[in-house]
Amino acid sequence: MWSVTWLLRVTLVIVVLLLLLLDIGPTAADSRLYQTLWDFGHPLAFGLLAVLLPRRCLFKGGLALVCLAAVVEVVQGWTGRTPSLHDVLTSGAGTAVVVAWRSGHRMLVMTALAALALATGPLWRNLADEWMMRRELPELISPDSPWAASRWRRPLEKVSGPDGRVAWVTRLENRYNGAWLRHLYPDWRGYRALEIRLILDQPVSLTLRIDDRQHWDNGQPVTDRLNLTWALAAGEHRLQVPLNQIAQAPQGRLMDLSRIQSVYLFVPAAPQKPARLRILGLRLIK
Repeated sequence: MWSVTWLLRVTLVIVVLLLLLLDIGPTAADSRLYQTLWDFGHPLAFGLLAVLLPRRCLFKGGLALVCLAAVVEVVQGWTGRTPSLHDVLTSGAGTAVVVAWRSGHRMLVMTALAALALATGPLWRNLADEWMMRRELPELISPDSPWAASRWRRPLEKVSGPDGRVAWVTRLENRYNGAWLRHLYPDWRGYRALEIRLILDQPVSLTLRIDDRQHWDNGQPVTDRLNLTWALAAGEHRLQVPLNQIAQAPQGRLMDLSRIQSVYLFVPAAPQKPARLRILGLRLIK
């Protein structure tokens, strides 16, 4: 007959494994904040499992949990989700902290805590930038933001130009090249317009795409978002788009200005000459 303690252990293991394996985590449409908080669940879940390990086999049990974390990621790959080595590392670090703490070895505890801090460093940086993102309003992004690089879907260089101004820089050579601001403050209600400050070294046609959460949930049809194209000369530009125009852009509905999902600047066709796009900032205007 199993004891109540063992029944609780088995139940908790089953619950944790179901949470890790079932397709209930964040999707590509979810915010970076939600994704980051979900990722913190890995060290917490495996740390909790390590609490249940019998003391007589702490280290062997801890190693088994790390192997289990790897197996979970492999199984997730079979179910269509993306396996993550980083998740294995954070799960292992969470396990190591609890195993070291329960073993009573102070040096092991300090080492495990250092490993956990290192493994979860990107998550803490994301949380810090989420806080900074809200503090910087009405600026959506600027080169002065210390941790803002991860807001772009694809990395952009941060470069000081000949005029001394720092800007986000990308090359425009092929169709759809540009800058995609994927993580941003979503609630634009109460503002009048979006302003984009940029510099081009060659004339190009530049398209602005803006969408909301409903657009992503509905499969991202091209008629369900703002698509606005300018023919821009070389030089500095300050582009303003009224939020009323953004709200009315989707066909058959109003865009939800409280749940803006992304802002994408791109070339709709390969430019005649490769161009250099410098983004000085995006901000909302009252």
